[in-house]
Amino acid sequence: MKAHLHWHLPRCRSVRSTAKKMIAAFFIVYMLMLSYIAPLASAEQAEAVLEVQLPHLDVRAEYKPGLIAEPKISRPAFIEPGGSFQVVFSKPMQVEKILIDNGYGAAYECEFSQVGGTVFTAKIPDNAEPGLYDLIVYAKEGVYGEPHAVYVGSKDVFSKLNIIHITDRHFGVINSNGRKASNYDLAVNLAVLGLPNNTIIVDSGDIADTAKDGEYRESLFVDTLLDKPLVGVPGNHDHVGGSENYKDYRGPFNFTLDIFGLYRIVGIDSGGDGFITKSQAMWAKTVLTTAEEPIKIVIFHHPHFTHMFGDIPYQFNVTTSEDLFKLLTSKKPNSKYTYIYSSWLANKEALKILVDGIFSAKGNAVLVFSGHIHLDSYAVVIRPDGSRIHYIVTTATGGSVRPGDYHGFRLVTVEPIGKVEMYGDGDYWTRHASFNADEIYASYVKTANAVTATLRIENTGIIDYMEKTVVALHAPSEWLGKTVKLYLKGLDSYKLRCTPLGCTLYAYSNEKPQKGFEYQATLFTKPDNKPPTLELAKMTPTIPRQGRQVVLSFKVSDDSWGIKELYAKIEYDGKEITIKPMLAGDMARIVIPPLKTSKVKITVVAVDTSGKETTFTRIIEYKAAQTKTTTTAPTAVMTQQIQQATTTATTATATRTTTTVETTKPEISLTLKLPKLAEETPTPAKIVKASDNTTLIVAALVVAALAAFALIITRR
Repeated sequence: MKAHLHWHLPRCRSVRSTAKKMIAAFFIVYMLMLSYIAPLASAEQAEAVLEVQLPHLDVRAEYKPGLIAEPKISRPAFIEPGGSFQVVFSKPMQVEKILIDNGYGAAYECEFSQVGGTVFTAKIPDNAEPGLYDLIVYAKEGVYGEPHAVYVGSKDVFSKLNIIHITDRHFGVINSNGRKASNYDLAVNLAVLGLPNNTIIVDSGDIADTAKDGEYRESLFVDTLLDKPLVGVPGNHDHVGGSENYKDYRGPFNFTLDIFGLYRIVGIDSGGDGFITKSQAMWAKTVLTTAEEPIKIVIFHHPHFTHMFGDIPYQFNVTTSEDLFKLLTSKKPNSKYTYIYSSWLANKEALKILVDGIFSAKGNAVLVFSGHIHLDSYAVVIRPDGSRIHYIVTTATGGSVRPGDYHGFRLVTVEPIGKVEMYGDGDYWTRHASFNADEIYASYVKTANAVTATLRIENTGIIDYMEKTVVALHAPSEWLGKTVKLYLKGLDSYKLRCTPLGCTLYAYSNEKPQKGFEYQATLFTKPDNKPPTLELAKMTPTIPRQGRQVVLSFKVSDDSWGIKELYAKIEYDGKEITIKPMLAGDMARIVIPPLKTSKVKITVVAVDTSGKETTFTRIIEYKAAQTKTTTTAPTAVMTQQIQQATTTATTATATRTTTTVETTKPEISLTLKLPKLAEETPTPAKIVKASDNTTLIVAALVVAALAAFALIITRR
């Protein structure tokens, strides 16, 4: 009996051990499923179609550039409930009523009085809700509005201030990668929508590239998607040709304002030539040395400390303003260049006064924001009392950048006690400190039937600081008063902000964005049923030669929602390049650079905002380049070995396309089939099961393999 028991006991232990191993293995698999599949499934399946009633606006306000001089979008008024602000007009006005409207049902009529020929004082009601407001003025001459001109709040919200530093946005520029500056600016703004409410945007100039009206109108279109206040100054590009457009569209060249007694902002225009006048310097010094706010924020375009990046932060202990001036105007070690951007030296007297004002500024910290050099740069000056002056320069947000650099923006936090922290994708003292805007993709497409906005964030750390995911778009004025539909992908709610200036729709999810997932909101009156059309209109020259460029012109169109993405893939001699076409209306122009090859395969892909895709492929044969001894006339060598216009709406194709164009990072991501929208019932939100399960299948296979491995382990 004892022997019998002795024989069975080890077997019982083995069974128990195996059971424990199997339970552990299944637990691991379960956790893997939660980690890998569940998040993907929740994002992939989050599609909905809603019915939206756009309100009819009883009163329409006209936006008239330059009529209202202050407050404006780049120089808003920060007011506590019950406080007052000035409204300044560029000409005499017969004002009858002044209102502020937040777009969410809170519109307040302000008590006002005229204190000068064109200056009025308006008082905010004591019960005004916090938030960003449009300014609406009723006058005998008409009803006029200024967007995002007033921010109502309190010091409690801004006990810690988040500052998004953007600069050199250069609306009007098309970058060498084919991406418009305005698209970078849109992408950054959509990301900023997900940041906490205690955030402001600081813009240090060069909003426009050539100071044209259209560039400023485009900047307003993009910036009125924001739900946070913006302050800024002009750059040298905003002065092209002596233009006054910045002042008309954005705000005054020089200004000062305070944020609830905690932060004093001084905006200084460094002009078209990069220096200031003595009167500007005296004014700025007076403000900086007398204002009581504990934090001073100075903004000007041309930097003081410039090209300061390296392995460690540049830190200078300075005892007097005279020493700081000498440091700035001295040459860097082993360099022919001064620490300060050389344009400032054109008026050293004014510079010395400004430097004294910054060094002697009252408070616990001074932050100086600049741009112009399209690079990240940072230096800190420590004053005798231990407080610091932070000189922060950020790379171009939308304008051109050098090879190896990227477009970007910074996040800087500051507290009244003087604590300052800086965040980005690199250490704040390095050349690549900013968040990488090249890793944030956005699109905005408007047609007669739809308006679409998308957002996708890849390899940049801004996600860590976002509280939610938001995609915004402007509702067309001709749709107001009508019932339309809203398609959402990855987003579950929306809200409408409507003032007499118009309506903006914010679609959102109260979760951080998932890396690599494309969020989309489409407001539409007609579903998108057909893929894009793509037709070759012309090729120049008709007989391509080695070493010379080839230009192809395509006609591209879509039946309803519009083209979101267009790109060309060039394959030759085992190499591959991707080109972003230049678009003008419905015509796309693709320039193949000079190539020394005999054969090129070109694939052009058009993707519409519903995810449908059309591909055009052709093989072009090149004739050898002519030499001086050649006497015979050339013959046609272009053969159409492959010419196909294939139309596909499958996600597999779209996903494959995404992987082949990573070298230029086009604004395209995972695309899904849309539901048959024409058959949707218009009442509650309809959750649509995603048609693309490629990622889920891969994840499931991974989990299955791990499960098999775990099972094998248990048999040992």
